[in-house]
Amino acid sequence: MSTDLDDLGPAVLAELDPQDHAAAVALAAARVRETGTRAAEADLSGIREDGRPRAVLVIARGVAAIAARAWVATCGTGGPVILAVAHPDELPAWAGPVDLVIGAAGTDDAVGAAALEQAVRRGSHIAAVAGARSSLAEVAEQGRGTVVGLPSTPAGLELWTVLPALAVIGDAASVAPSPPVTLETAATVLEELARRCHPGAESFVNPAKGLAHDLGGTAPLVWGDGAVAGVAAERFAERLAAAGVAALSGALPAVLGTQGGLLEQPRAAESADGDDFFRDRADDVDSTPRHLVLLPDVELSPALAEARSLAHAGGVGVAEMLGDAGPALARFAAHAGLADWVGLYVALAHGRDPSRTAGTDRSPLPA
Repeated sequence: MSTDLDDLGPAVLAELDPQDHAAAVALAAARVRETGTRAAEADLSGIREDGRPRAVLVIARGVAAIAARAWVATCGTGGPVILAVAHPDELPAWAGPVDLVIGAAGTDDAVGAAALEQAVRRGSHIAAVAGARSSLAEVAEQGRGTVVGLPSTPAGLELWTVLPALAVIGDAASVAPSPPVTLETAATVLEELARRCHPGAESFVNPAKGLAHDLGGTAPLVWGDGAVAGVAAERFAERLAAAGVAALSGALPAVLGTQGGLLEQPRAAESADGDDFFRDRADDVDSTPRHLVLLPDVELSPALAEARSLAHAGGVGVAEMLGDAGPALARFAAHAGLADWVGLYVALAHGRDPSRTAGTDRSPLPA
């Protein structure tokens, strides 16, 4: 790593983070609260105009899709309504008049707007979770649907606006109750993370800096224990990729079958002639040390213990994050919020502007 994370004084931080992305990450709790208030104050009467929908389908991509999958995971599988997530290019054929289709985007999304228009033609009830002047909101208004306007948010951090808006809509539709106290609990978790992970806190008391340091020069595997932590693991991998570090993610126990073979520390390529210029450079990638990050949930599963054991046997380093015992949305926030801070510090450690690695190729929300 090129930057000492324990030397992030105001001057150094201003140079490495000119857009103050650290402050933007710290505002996650405020975004959850603001979006929850906006959603609660929106006109949601049309959500259950014809009774409870058969299914709720969220069409989204990018970070908004992670937010949608997090919402579905935190709702659990015991509800009365089918909950699903689809890419805007793949609107399922079954979505029809008895279903609620929500277009969700943290940025202006013309592809999502086209999919929502298709849902209107099928007679579906529709809603938009997007900027008040976005193309998604325009389609929803023209289709007599519901609009929950999102506050403008830096690219990459719209998870904390899309997710609470979906939670409030789910509550209004009586498909997955998420009362305001649940959002407040998640916001409190994010607030505590901001206190513990701020740039002035040194590595030995800052879990995000400590993990960012441990992941330096490794090929991370991020595994979540179950559905909720599994989506948080996906968020971890996405934030690490935004910071320039390729990572694999998955949910236990299934990920043991798909990535379990990686829990054996690879050996560095050797050459009889020392550094052979003509050697296969793929060997260098294969010799990158692994590091396993485990995200537990409330009840530790046997699969998590097996993953830990296999990693130790294979010589792979293991970092096991602390979970949260609160509601599912708060448990997700504990892991996904930490991912945002780790991504920030990995970017800073490599001399990258974290606001640029967060995804500047996307269009901002119209004001």
